[in-house]
Parts: sequence; structure tokens; C-alpha cells
Amino acid sequence: MKTNNWTDDRKGDIWWNQVSGPLAYMNDITANVQKGISTVIKDSDVDGLFYTILEEKIQQIDSAFTFETFKASDYPDEAAFQNDFIARLAPRFVRKLGSPYKRLYEEGHLQHLFLYFEIDSDAPWVTKVIKEVCPLSSQGNGVFLCITQDTTPYEGIKHLEALDISSYLSVYNLQYFALQCLGNFETRDSKGMYIAQLAGKLSGVSGMVCANLATPSLYSDMMDVCKDLDPGKVEAAAWETQIQIFLPLIEEIRRYLIFRYEEKIKQNILPKKDEFGHEITEPAEMELRHLQYYGRKRDNTFFDMADDIWFKAAYNARNDLSHLKLLDRATMDTLFDIEYALKSKNA
Repeated sequence: MKTNNWTDDRKGDIWWNQVSGPLAYMNDITANVQKGISTVIKDSDVDGLFYTILEEKIQQIDSAFTFETFKASDYPDEAAFQNDFIARLAPRFVRKLGSPYKRLYEEGHLQHLFLYFEIDSDAPWVTKVIKEVCPLSSQGNGVFLCITQDTTPYEGIKHLEALDISSYLSVYNLQYFALQCLGNFETRDSKGMYIAQLAGKLSGVSGMVCANLATPSLYSDMMDVCKDLDPGKVEAAAWETQIQIFLPLIEEIRRYLIFRYEEKIKQNILPKKDEFGHEITEPAEMELRHLQYYGRKRDNTFFDMADDIWFKAAYNARNDLSHLKLLDRATMDTLFDIEYALKSKNA
């Protein structure tokens, strides 16, 4: 079975026990065991720690459960599989003509057994065995967990449920997990949320990938951290994250400037028709472009020096994002500094 392990088991434990999507996925497999229903999953959805936690949960249901693993590619044909299956699980079983599986179940040879079946072969006998054994399982009696690259060929088999972790995950699951992985990384601004959102977008359905990405370095040196990922996808995810994090901040800066310079705007600019012929009569209707063209462009001292720095940061960042350009590290640093200053003013 899959043996890849977390570099930090604490993070793996959070993924499987605290993040709602993976936890629900794990619980549905456990619930199937309680009902005597077998499950088929994708090997890419799980990791080494998954099996450890799953077995703990199963033994909470029934401490008598034991676990056996069979790997399809170990057997040239079904006869070889049957021989090993019987030798390991029912050495006293007396074979007769015909398929042995039904009698193995009926005679109780598979009581309290949970069986892993790694499907790493597309030999026809593998599907035949699954179709034959899964409908025979019952509560506490020979329940299978089939692990394969693609669950599609096994969907619709009686008493076998196909589960895909992607149907359990939301972007919020991944963002929450990324924040947990950041641990004590705390800043005075939204930098942690920026890292979490970006890591979540780039992780697919992999908790391990998310854990590896969710570090302060994702902010300071994004392309190095993401060197194994498609650069185009990384840049697209970063732009989307910057839109989500910085556009609300840019709007806060606009409102701050409108409020602080309301009287000056009324006296020196309004009313005004903009480039589209729209009549602007109230300061609150002024967009950043209006403040630039009707305020700063005509009077470069329209804002005081500190506020002018804020304006230029917001105005240029909005223009860059609207033209699908990524904000650089220096620009993001400036915007995060402004975010903190605004919070201090509003405190």
C-alpha cells in the first residue's frame, strides 16, 4: 500500500482528524465497515498515516478486527490468489468444486477481518473477484477496502461504494489546513491568509502538498517554493489570491481618502462628469481614477505626502491587477503596511 509519509505527522493528524472534508471521508469509510459494506478509493487520495488512523477507528468499532493486505500484481491468476487467500485466512478450509468465496464467508473464516486489496493490475480476474466477494461481506465479516488508481471500473458493484476525496473537499478546507500548518506564524496583517489562500489553490486535493506549500517562504519566494508546479498555474493562482486579498484593502484605502478629503473634493472637483458622461455629485462616488485625473493630476499636492504614498500604492496596484499583472513583493509589503496602519487608525 501507499507508504509515503508526512514530514510532520502532526500536520497529517490535523488533516485526517480536524479538517472537515478528509474527516468526513474517513468517517464514511468507517461507517461502511460498521454496515459491512466494502469501499473502493483512489490511491492518490490517501497516505501512510491514513491507514494507521483508519485502523484505529475500525478497532474502536470492534477491537477484535485484524487487517490483511493483498496486492493483485503479486498473483499471475485467480487460482494463485485463491491459494494464498485461503492459506493465510483459512488454513483449515476444505476446498470443494466451485468458487470458495461464499463458503469462506458462510463458515465464518473471515470474521473480524478487514481486507486491503491493492488493485495494481488490470487483469480480468481482479474485477471478477471483486464482483464476487464484495456482495458477500457483512458487518464484521470480511469487509474490503480496495485501493486503485481509478475507481470508475468498480462503480455499481453491489455492496461496494466508490469514494473520491475531491467530493469532500472545499477551498475553505484547504485554507483552514494551510493556516494550521503555518502554526505560530502570526503577522499584524493578512499575510497569513494570503499564504493560506494561495497554498489552498495550488494543492489540488493533497494535504501533503498543502502542508509543504503553506510556509512563510510561499510569500517571500513563491516561484522557488513552487518550482515543481506548472509556472502558469502558479501565477494564475497568485493573481487570483491577490485579487481576493488586496482589492478589499484598496477599497478601504479609497474610502479612507474620500472621508479624509471630503470637503476638498467637494470644493475643488464636484460636480464633475467622468469620461463616460456619468455625473458625479457625491465624494463617495469618486473612484481612484477620478481622484487621479481630477485631483492629483491637476494638483500634485492634493493629498498630503503620507496619504499620497497610500494613494499611489492603491492606484498602481489596482491598475496592475486589472491588467492581469502580479504584484511584486515590495508592492505587497507596502499594501500590508497600509492595512496595519488603517487598523491602527480605526482602533
